[in-house]
Amino acid sequence: MDVAIAAGSTVTLVAAGRRVPLKVVSPARIRGDAGRASTTCRISVIGPTEAISVGVGEVELVTASGVVRLPGRVVDDGRLTLLVGAPGPVTQRRREVRGDVQLPIVVTLPTRPDQPDQGLRVVRGRTRNLSAGGFLATLDAGTGRTVDPGDVVQIEIQLPDGAVVATRVTVVELTHFGLRAAFTALDTASTDRIARVVFAQERERLAARRRDADRRDGLAAPGRRPGW
Repeated sequence: MDVAIAAGSTVTLVAAGRRVPLKVVSPARIRGDAGRASTTCRISVIGPTEAISVGVGEVELVTASGVVRLPGRVVDDGRLTLLVGAPGPVTQRRREVRGDVQLPIVVTLPTRPDQPDQGLRVVRGRTRNLSAGGFLATLDAGTGRTVDPGDVVQIEIQLPDGAVVATRVTVVELTHFGLRAAFTALDTASTDRIARVVFAQERERLAARRRDADRRDGLAAPGRRPGW
């Protein structure tokens, strides 16, 4: 699989627990051929000098088919240069693409053991991040000890266009005001809807970073590397 990187686009180096945005100076194409030795692509970039110190990590870029992650690092050979390894046949599945997306959510919890007459509890909240494989949400009310990891509960998520995805999820972690869960019965149409929402959010996030980088470039003095 080949990956094209346009001049002026922004990629993110993820290493040492940090996310460092980098602006691509000239276009590049990273070629990956199954069964052949991979070569390293050298890409001129503009970014903060901390990109050098974080060392080897993964380079993230958003493509039409999702977020692609490639091995890479930044070196200084007179200018900042991003060294990127060739992609494999599959770099990331649609279900694994995760973004910081906040959407209204409704969770139906089972009866509390100490209040058996209360019936099912409906708790509202908002997702903090989301993928077609699951989500992390903050709830408006405390959950108590009503479910355990591995239990299945019913949820509804309202998408930006007003559509509601109603499905069952498996609880991964439940705190007093937080829920981390994995989708267990998401149909293809709902998977596509959620994936499109996440992709759109990621594209907007990268576009905002590009605009910020352009503003910083405009403020930099002529003949000097922009101050990061």
